[in-house]
Amino acid sequence: VQGVATGLLLLVGFALPPILQLRNVPHNRVIRRDQGAPQAMTVLTYVLGTLVFSGLLLWQAGDLKLGLLTIAGFLGGFGLFALVAWLCLRALRSMRGLVDRQSWRFAIDGLQRRPAAAVMQVVALGLGLMALLLLTVIRGDLVGAWRQATPADAPNRFIINIQPDQRQAVQQVLQQGGVKDAALYPMIRGRLVQINGRPVNPADYQEDRAKRLVDREFNLSTMAEIPPGNGIVAGRWYDDRQPEASVERGLAQTLGIQLGDRLQFDIAGQLVEAPVTSLRKLEWGSLRVNFFVILNPTLMRDTPQSWITAVHLDPQQEALGNRLTRDFPNLTVVDIGSVLRQIQEVVGQVISAVEFLFLFTLCSGVLVLYAALAGSQDERVREAGLLRALG
Repeated sequence: VQGVATGLLLLVGFALPPILQLRNVPHNRVIRRDQGAPQAMTVLTYVLGTLVFSGLLLWQAGDLKLGLLTIAGFLGGFGLFALVAWLCLRALRSMRGLVDRQSWRFAIDGLQRRPAAAVMQVVALGLGLMALLLLTVIRGDLVGAWRQATPADAPNRFIINIQPDQRQAVQQVLQQGGVKDAALYPMIRGRLVQINGRPVNPADYQEDRAKRLVDREFNLSTMAEIPPGNGIVAGRWYDDRQPEASVERGLAQTLGIQLGDRLQFDIAGQLVEAPVTSLRKLEWGSLRVNFFVILNPTLMRDTPQSWITAVHLDPQQEALGNRLTRDFPNLTVVDIGSVLRQIQEVVGQVISAVEFLFLFTLCSGVLVLYAALAGSQDERVREAGLLRALG
């Protein structure tokens, strides 16, 4: 419905003023074509079309700032293309005598007689090509990002509730099953109870996500080195000489946590407090094991811990999950392979839709180019007839 409405509004915005001029067509012109066509309200046409186009951009953007920036970009491109086209016409005037051919001189003269129409056609073609090339760039970026969001070797099994005395045995079973790079991470359940000495209450937050986060336990972890796929965006990684915490950037924005804030967690009745010394950016799409908050090992030495890992199992390795649950009944092996396959199928369908949209836009651009040339065809045919008759 939005697509049909957009097309109709653009059609009305640019085509309505010329259509209204049909009421000024003389009766004799229906039979005799020697009378000139009525002059369309050119200025009104472009003003109305620009207003409709701007309104559609604001509607589709859904944000005033983004919509205004996009409008400014199109207007800037319009002005730049118009300036370049006008300078090219000025340069062509001095090139009229460079080639001793009548067709060359007639072409140059034709452009000089209709400078406004020539500039407008160049601008229309330039804006169309700009939009087409922009879609080409965006298409490549989207396809690449979607395909990389869930790589083929992304983990499809999560193994949780590994006890400290089972770490080596579980790693040995995974290595025997062909999984060489299974990294185990400690996982600690804790509830955030205070920020800078102030009790944390879900009623203090407006966003539903923030309320859910502070109303449940966090999956905390502890490690000496920054894990793969994590990047420090603010602050520094801790040196393990004093209590310190590293917080995921999105969580910090949601809960209003900043560098230097002191966080207190309740871990099985044990209160642990540490200042925030770094903010991290995570690659959630990698499906690796990630944690919102990581605390330094010295601080978490005496807290109850279990271990977690994420591995990728090929179809011929699926029996490995059954073996783990048989040998270690307390483990929980979460199979997300079917979910990943469904996600990849949806991504493939979206990529096909974007490619179809690209081809559709290319065909539309060809039609726009043809329309731009056909717009002045009658006048050029009339000029050619006069040249043939008068010499």
